[in-house]
Amino acid sequence: MDGKVIHIVCRLRCAPENSEVVEKLVQALVEPARQEEGCVYYKAFRERDKVGEFFLEDGWKDDAAITKHLQHPNVIRVMKELEPLLLHKPVLIYGYSLA
Repeated sequence: MDGKVIHIVCRLRCAPENSEVVEKLVQALVEPARQEEGCVYYKAFRERDKVGEFFLEDGWKDDAAITKHLQHPNVIRVMKELEPLLLHKPVLIYGYSLA
C-alpha cells in the first residue's frame, strides 16, 4: 500500500415500506465509524428520486482499518438488523482516487 486512501461505496436497496427504518439504521453507522482509527471520512446518502435506495461512501487509510471496521460491534449489530430489510445483499465497490 502506498498511502492511498481506499474509498468504498456501499449501495443498499430496500422496499419503500422499509425505507424509514433502513434510513435510521444507515444513520446509526455514521458517527461510530467516524470515530474509528483509520477512518478518513464516512458519509450516508439517500437517493434523491428513489425511495428505498441508500448508499454509504467512506474512506479508510488501509485494509487493516477496513477489516477492523467490519468487525466493529456497531457494524455487526446494524447489519444484523439491516439485512432482513434489504432486497439484496449490499453492493460494495472499492477504489482509489484517480485525481
